[in-house]
Amino acid sequence: MTRPSHLTEPPGITYDRLRLARVQADLVARFGLRRVIEVGASGAKACPSLYSIGFALAGCDVDLVGGDLAALASWRELGLGHRVRLLGSVPDTGHWDIAHNFVTAAMDPAFTRRLGLMARLAPLVMTVHVNGLHFGRPWHRVLHAAFGLPWTHGPWSAGFPGTVGLAYRMAGMRTAACGFFDAPGWPDPPGPRDVRLHLSRVTGNEGSVSWRAPIVDILRSGRVPVLLRILEAQERMQPPHVKALLAHLYYHVGQR
Repeated sequence: MTRPSHLTEPPGITYDRLRLARVQADLVARFGLRRVIEVGASGAKACPSLYSIGFALAGCDVDLVGGDLAALASWRELGLGHRVRLLGSVPDTGHWDIAHNFVTAAMDPAFTRRLGLMARLAPLVMTVHVNGLHFGRPWHRVLHAAFGLPWTHGPWSAGFPGTVGLAYRMAGMRTAACGFFDAPGWPDPPGPRDVRLHLSRVTGNEGSVSWRAPIVDILRSGRVPVLLRILEAQERMQPPHVKALLAHLYYHVGQR
């Protein structure tokens, strides 16, 4: 198939970006964060270097390791150009309040070692994972097998909260916060989008693809579409045991 050169992030990604921004704002308020480093800012699958915007909107200065230069236009659209800086490599040590990563760190077979490296940069470390308890995850695996697609989403156990917590303890950290989010009620992904992206060979952040991220327009205007407001309202009402099965994502914050 021909690789598309221009893509717009679908509503599901817009919603998970919105929910991530909410989580980051809560963490800023809870821990008094001011300096943030995103270790591996290329992105999991879609527009790169936008996974720290929630921290910046809450008043933090952000450094992006391996960030995408073109994505800085979105930061400037949001009036956050002065809040962000690109770093070409991971520093040996650091002075940040929190080091975080969205999804890609968990794909590393040496995840525990990766956590240890992040802990050298900041007293708090945050990773976001595809939720292993999510009811749609087995279906995702079946789709990969049915279409002959390689499994590119990391170790199967990487998204289970117990496995993540153990990795943090092995890296010398205690759990400071954790939780499930991005729980719209449908499987992640429902199927066609992920298969289409794989078959068109858009399997991650690829430089030849120009992404449009609707979340930028939403955050700039402050007008959240009705559908997303409804989804947020129902997510807030979900009992914890239900949310654990419906949430697409899980976050874990460790403290050294």
